[in-house]
Amino acid sequence: MMSSSAATLDTALVQSGVRVSEQIVEDVLKKFENAGMVAYRFFDWAEKQRHYTHSVRAFHTVIESLAKIRQYQLMWEVVKAMKSKGMVNVETFCIIMRKYARAQKVEEAVYTFNIMDKYDVPPNLAAFNGLLSALCKSKNVRKAQEIFDGMKDRFVPDSKTYSILLEGWGKDPNLPKAREIFREMVGNGCRPDIVTYGIMVDVLCKAGRVDEALGIVNEMDSAVCKPTPFIYSVLVHTYGIENRIEDAVSTFLEMENNGIVADVAVYNALIGAFCKANRLKNVYRVLNEMDCKGVMPNSRTFNIILSSLIGRGETDEAYRVFRRMIKVCEPDADTYTMMIKMFCERDELERALKVWKYMKLKRFMPSMHTFQVLINGLCKKGDATQACVLLEEMIEKGIRPSDELKSASCVYPSTMTFRVEMPVYCLVSSAEFVRKADEHVAAGSFVRKALRLLFGVSEIKLNPRPWQLSNDKVFQYAKEQATFEGLELKIPRLAGIINYVLSDLTM
Repeated sequence: MMSSSAATLDTALVQSGVRVSEQIVEDVLKKFENAGMVAYRFFDWAEKQRHYTHSVRAFHTVIESLAKIRQYQLMWEVVKAMKSKGMVNVETFCIIMRKYARAQKVEEAVYTFNIMDKYDVPPNLAAFNGLLSALCKSKNVRKAQEIFDGMKDRFVPDSKTYSILLEGWGKDPNLPKAREIFREMVGNGCRPDIVTYGIMVDVLCKAGRVDEALGIVNEMDSAVCKPTPFIYSVLVHTYGIENRIEDAVSTFLEMENNGIVADVAVYNALIGAFCKANRLKNVYRVLNEMDCKGVMPNSRTFNIILSSLIGRGETDEAYRVFRRMIKVCEPDADTYTMMIKMFCERDELERALKVWKYMKLKRFMPSMHTFQVLINGLCKKGDATQACVLLEEMIEKGIRPSDELKSASCVYPSTMTFRVEMPVYCLVSSAEFVRKADEHVAAGSFVRKALRLLFGVSEIKLNPRPWQLSNDKVFQYAKEQATFEGLELKIPRLAGIINYVLSDLTM
C-alpha cells in the first residue's frame, strides 16, 4: 500500500511532464541526499519511466541516502536490484560499510565485507582498505587493527592500507601505535608516499609535536615527495591552535618561497590562525589577497570567520560577513545552522526565519542540525504551531532526528510546559501541545509520522487514538497491535512514549 505522501509525489512528478535522463536523476538524488525517503520515492518513480535505466551513480546515491536515515532494509533491497542488473561493484559495499561504521554498527560493517561473494563481487584489496577506512574513521581503529592482523596474509597491504591505520591511530590518539605502524610499513618494504607523509605530519601535529612534524617535512626528498599545500596547511593550522601566530605566518611565507602555490585550504588555515589571535584586520587582508591571486574562498573560509565572530559575541559583524559571503560562494549546512542558532540565541527569531527563508529560496536542503536549532528556537519562543510545521516538514523529507534533539520546551501562554527528552517525544508532545492549545492541527498525523519514523514503515493506522486514553489504559493499549500494510507488530516502546506525553499533560 502506497502512503499518501508517496502517492502525492508520484502524481506531482507525472503531472510535471519531465522526461528523465541519467543526469537529471543523478542531480535530483544528489539534491535530496539528506531527505532519504523523498530521494527513494523519486528513485522508485524514475525507475518506472520508459526508456530509462538507473546508473550506478544513481544507485549509490540512493543507497547512501537510505543508510543516512537507517532504512537498512530498503537499502539492501536496492542492492539486490543492482545485483539483478549486474551493476554491483566494490564501491557499493564500501559505501555500505562506511555508513554502517558511521552509525557504530561495526559487526554489520564487517558482515557486509564478508558477504561480498554472495553478490558475485569477490573482496579485494580495495574492499579490504574500504573496511579498514570505514572502521578507522568511525573511531573503531582497534577493530580495524584486529582485522588487519588477521587478514594481512590474505591481502598484501599497500601504502594506502598503512596510511589508513596510521590515520586511525592518530585520531585515537595513540602516537606510539602510529609510530609502530609507520615502522612496520617501512620494514615491510612499503615505501611511504606523499599521502602517508601528510598523515604522519597531521598525526604528529595533533599530538602537539609540531616541531617533530616539521623535521619530517625537512627530511622529505623533494625529488620524490615534495611537501604539498595540505602539509603546509596542517602546520599553519597547528601553529594557529598553539597561538604561535608568527610561526604560522613564517611557515606560510616559507611555502611560497619554495614555489608551492597556496590553495584555499592553506589560506583557511592562515585565516583560522589570525582568528584565534583575534587579529580580524589580518583576516580581511588575507581575504583580499585571495581575491587578488584568484583563489576563491569557500564556505569553510567564511565558516571559520563566522564561528570566531559569533564566539566573541560580535554578532552584527558576523551578519555582515554572512552577507558578504552570499555574494562570493554558496553557504553550506554549517553556515545556515550557525546563523540561525545565533539569531535564536539573541532572541531575534524574525532574523533567524529570514535566514531560513533565504536558504529555502536557494533550494538548499537543510540538515537535521539546521532543523534542530530553529525548532528549539521556536519552542523557546512559545511558537509551537510553527515548530510543529517544521517537525512535519522534517519527517516528510525523511530526515531522522538524532538524540541531540533534546531539552526543547514549548511553553503555552497559560500554564503548560512540555519537556522534550527524545526525538519521538518531541514529535508526539508537540502534536499534543497544539491539540491542547486548541489549534487546528491534526495531532494524529504527527503521532503516525513519529511511529513511521521510529519503526521505518511507510504507513501506520492507530486505533484507538492514544490521546483518547486515560493514563491507566496507556500501557494496555501499547501492548496491543498496530496494523500497517496488512501486517501486525507489537510495539512495547510506544508505552513509554505515550505515557511520558500524557503524564506531562496532567498538570
